[in-house]
Amino acid sequence: MPSCIMLDVDGVLINGRPRDGASWATSLREDLGVDPTGLQQHFFKPFWKQVVTGQLDIRDVLDQCLPRLGDGITTEQFMQYWFKNDARLDESVLADCVALRDRGLKIVLATNQEHQRANYIMSTLKLADYVDGIVYSADIGVAKPDPAFFTAAMTKTQQPAHEHILIDDTLENVKAAIAAKWSGRVWDSRKNLSDILDDVRA
Repeated sequence: MPSCIMLDVDGVLINGRPRDGASWATSLREDLGVDPTGLQQHFFKPFWKQVVTGQLDIRDVLDQCLPRLGDGITTEQFMQYWFKNDARLDESVLADCVALRDRGLKIVLATNQEHQRANYIMSTLKLADYVDGIVYSADIGVAKPDPAFFTAAMTKTQQPAHEHILIDDTLENVKAAIAAKWSGRVWDSRKNLSDILDDVRA
């Protein structure tokens, strides 16, 4: 059985708004006056790939984009709203993390994130208390499912491929992990992490 569990964040550990699990942008227009469609057009589509792989700083890009999207919304206000509303933690998964680490297994977050939110989820949401580390795309310069992500992750963990399993809600990422000689499973919220590991062992 793999000894290093590489756990995706969004869609596994974090699922939308704390109050209801809806997308963080569900009430964006009502709360901040920012059009979600315009946000996709002017921010995510042209810039997100470069932001999430660390080529562009999110603050610089938002400074450029926000004046076209909202009336007087600052970058810091926008980021605070985004991160706060994309922070519903799955307490059952966190409990599984504690139990598995008590059994001597390592749990490392393997996630496509830019620097600011990676810091937020580890520090403000305190995921650092539940895992042994994080491998994220902006830090290593490449995002899942690029094969280079998995090579860089092994450099970080200092473990061979067969000791890793990726648990991710995106099938394409799981397929890439398996191609890198890891184990991989698509996240199923009806199961706990121990059940998934038992499936691998079987």
